[in-house]
Amino acid sequence: MNWLADPDLYTGYYRQVSHYKAKSRYNKLQISKLIIQVVDALVEHGYVDHKKGFYDYSSRTSRIRGTKKLFELIKRHEVTSQMVEKHPNTECIILRDVNDNKKIQIEYEDTDETRSMRSVLVNYNNLLRKTHIDIPHAPKEGIITSKGYKVLISDHEKFVRRVFNNGSFQEGGRFYGGWWQRLSKEWRTSIRLNRTPVVEHDYSGLHVRMLYAQEGMELKGDAYDLSEEGITTEDIRPFLKVMLLILLNAQNEEQAIRAIRNEVHWNEQLTIDLNLNDLIEAFTRRHEAIHKYFYSGYGIQLQRIDSSIAQHVISHFTNKDIPVLCVHDSFIAPTIHGEDLTKEMIRGYEKELSSTDVKISLEGIDPHRFRNDRDFIIDLMFKNKDREYEQRLDDFLARDIEPHYRIEE
Repeated sequence: MNWLADPDLYTGYYRQVSHYKAKSRYNKLQISKLIIQVVDALVEHGYVDHKKGFYDYSSRTSRIRGTKKLFELIKRHEVTSQMVEKHPNTECIILRDVNDNKKIQIEYEDTDETRSMRSVLVNYNNLLRKTHIDIPHAPKEGIITSKGYKVLISDHEKFVRRVFNNGSFQEGGRFYGGWWQRLSKEWRTSIRLNRTPVVEHDYSGLHVRMLYAQEGMELKGDAYDLSEEGITTEDIRPFLKVMLLILLNAQNEEQAIRAIRNEVHWNEQLTIDLNLNDLIEAFTRRHEAIHKYFYSGYGIQLQRIDSSIAQHVISHFTNKDIPVLCVHDSFIAPTIHGEDLTKEMIRGYEKELSSTDVKISLEGIDPHRFRNDRDFIIDLMFKNKDREYEQRLDDFLARDIEPHYRIEE
């Protein structure tokens, strides 16, 4: 599957025997430690290229990549991508912890809450599986992100999980897995869901407002407006958003500054000319009422709350058989459902925070114009028509896609 997406891609796997536990909830195929010997045999006979893992800050995972010899064999036996599926019971509620500075998946006993969360995701993943999610006119070689990564649009990268952190179901819990999560907002609003154009709605200053709500207060004005501090913030707004997340997740100022500089290094769009320490001080003064949460590591608990809001939105639309795509604190939905999306985002926020101080920002096509202007719809659908996209859509819709994922009995 990786070769079909990009012939240069490697597939990671572990060579440590401890990673292969037959009865693990994360190993539904019961892959054993013998996989290591299988890989060695494939390497010996020239079916795969191999790169061993190494222990430093970059990677610990060994990687394999198929050779021409392997793919000729696969082609000769007429194996197609449609034959490849995830296990129907693939675990979608993930609990992680950190061991020796490395994230690991840990076992847990199910509760009514985890069963309920899993039920929502099983239904959601079945809905995504039968939904054609694509971007007309997207580059064949993939979309390059601001950090230089390549995002490939794949019908096989739609499986969504909830990931909890620090060995606790009270921390994290955000939804991960779809290729759309790695795209910029400009590309995301070009997505089509079964041919239908989309809107993207997100919460404005979500975590800041959540913190003020927890203090029994409302945020006054723009969360990222530092004009009273003598700083013009319009050009550095994306930087301030990243900085806030880091301040909430860091344990101390030194750690925060190091993380911010690392983000600037890897994302040229976040470059600023201002003194970083001065900027942090100005932002702290702007939000004196909630500054106690800075350098507290509290961000992971805020994620738990916003993931519950996301589950509310996802569950509402899944029950109506309407696909929505989650990007943590924003949601992509068919344009004709934009008004309903706004209502449910507000309801989810009020339910979790017991606060009405919520603001939604809108991106994409005006839902009222879409609903009322027939000529506009026709023009949108057929102007600059992408024939390859239309062929992919027709091929997808011609398939008889039945529910695949299920709750293990």
